[in-house]
Amino acid sequence: MAKDNNNKQENFEQTLFKAADKLRKNIDAAEYKHIVLGLIFLKYSSYSFFEPIISNNSQIQTLSRLRDTLLPKLMKGEIRVKD
Repeated sequence: MAKDNNNKQENFEQTLFKAADKLRKNIDAAEYKHIVLGLIFLKYSSYSFFEPIISNNSQIQTLSRLRDTLLPKLMKGEIRVKD
């Protein structure tokens, strides 16, 4: 079983490298590094963009649960809001 998984992993890696070679075509390695470095920069810079969005979505879910818990109690008069 482990041997079969190793073969699958090797086949996957070979397929991945062949696909990368097709995409790269005849670009010299000196030029290709600019593309790769640009993609790496884009990946890590996107983290700073998407992190606040994920945090905001988490806060929205928390506040929605709180609202759904407290609003029915407020409407029934079980709790009151101080002025």
